[in-house]
Amino acid sequence: MHHFVEQGRGVARFGMRAIQSIANSFPLKADLHQLTSNFSSSGHRLVDFMANPPYNRFTTVRNYVSTLSWQKQWEWGKAVYDYVIMNGTMTGFNPANYGL
Repeated sequence: MHHFVEQGRGVARFGMRAIQSIANSFPLKADLHQLTSNFSSSGHRLVDFMANPPYNRFTTVRNYVSTLSWQKQWEWGKAVYDYVIMNGTMTGFNPANYGL
């Protein structure tokens, strides 16, 4: 199960009910879920956009996204989900293409 707003830091901030809600949980094949997890853990050397503001103040994509509101985190999660479903990879993902 893929969560648009991540469980780890999201539970403390938004509560377990919100994180586990139907609106935040979507099925995703294990291999694609691993790609999204690896992407979230990646930083400046692996993800080009992380070298530019406002992302460059954070060590990983996950660290940046965790600072955003519920709505913005959900939008990031949805964009990542849609991208990996359509492309089978996270290579080339650009948040600007999703209005992020």
